[in-house]
Amino acid sequence: MLRTLDILSIVALIGAASWTFSVKHETDLVENEIRKVERKIASEKETIAILSADWTLYNQPARLQALAETYAEDLKLMEIRPDQIVAEHQLPAPPIPKDLTIEDIEAELLASNNTAVQ
Repeated sequence: MLRTLDILSIVALIGAASWTFSVKHETDLVENEIRKVERKIASEKETIAILSADWTLYNQPARLQALAETYAEDLKLMEIRPDQIVAEHQLPAPPIPKDLTIEDIEAELLASNNTAVQ
């Protein structure tokens, strides 16, 4: 009886050791993946910081003004007048095609109202 118990204990011990080793190995693999992802995140954050600095540099008003003056003849840029800025409701209605009938327009309005309600 003692030998059977000893053999079962040794088998259980070997099984527990192999299970522990496999769990440790899987944990190491997951930790390596986490480190890779953390390095990628750090790299992306560094890239974002560099691009943000570039964006800030390229959008400096003095630089844009100098470029606008340099290429004024090619671009034919003009200053915006205050009366050019309007709200959406102040825009004129789009032209209605001449081949549409009143019934077509009413049907289109009803269809647009039905889709807006849904």
